[in-house]
Amino acid sequence: MWKLVKLASLSAPFLKETWSVFSDELIIGIFWEESTFRNRPQYSKTCDQVGPAFGFGQVEPAGFGPYKALTKNKPPFSDLRQVITRDDWGAALSMRMLHYLYTENPGKREKMHALKSYGTAFGDPVRIGKINGWLKCEEILKAAKRTHKNADGYWLPPAGEIERALLAAKPNSDALIPEVIAGIP
Repeated sequence: MWKLVKLASLSAPFLKETWSVFSDELIIGIFWEESTFRNRPQYSKTCDQVGPAFGFGQVEPAGFGPYKALTKNKPPFSDLRQVITRDDWGAALSMRMLHYLYTENPGKREKMHALKSYGTAFGDPVRIGKINGWLKCEEILKAAKRTHKNADGYWLPPAGEIERALLAAKPNSDALIPEVIAGIP
């Protein structure tokens, strides 16, 4: 999961301005809640169909249009469907969208405003709850002491803290967590 977030940073180094606003720990919360760390199209359990969003952070087409205009349709992603072909693109798209939403209005650079725009949460208590889950995940992971170095060289918190953080981001995801924390003491 940490490697996934690093993919986003390596794919979008020009976003240094917003890395301090949108931490790795927050991105983990978003990626877990939105797609359980899977670079895929949106899937709806209720109607058994593919939805309009794509990538680890499930970027919606409504937000992608203004982003494309801003980047003048430059690669790597001129089409949302392209992001699921490469994990670095799927990870970077969310960071680029957050950067765009944070910087689009220079007079109103607020983390929560950008997160609400990203999560299309204005006035929707369920979506606000999801954003609060992302923020709680960030808080838990930032507060946790890093005790274990994984094979990729990242220092990780204990498995119990990771589980607590992921459950804060996406309650009722207990069955999916063992695969993520396998091998972490």
